[in-house]
Amino acid sequence: MVMVKKSDHPLPQRLFHWVNLVSVGMLIITGFMIKSPGSYNLGTVIYVHLTFAY
Repeated sequence: MVMVKKSDHPLPQRLFHWVNLVSVGMLIITGFMIKSPGSYNLGTVIYVHLTFAY
């Protein structure tokens, strides 16, 4: 296994990847919520979904 140093991946690149991870996670969660709406406000879920899409 090759060890990777933090200096191999600069801070902006690491932050960008973490932001993408959170965004994809939220898109998955809100996508399931849109697919099978429950007792929550669907308009808010769609707004959150579209916000994380951009």
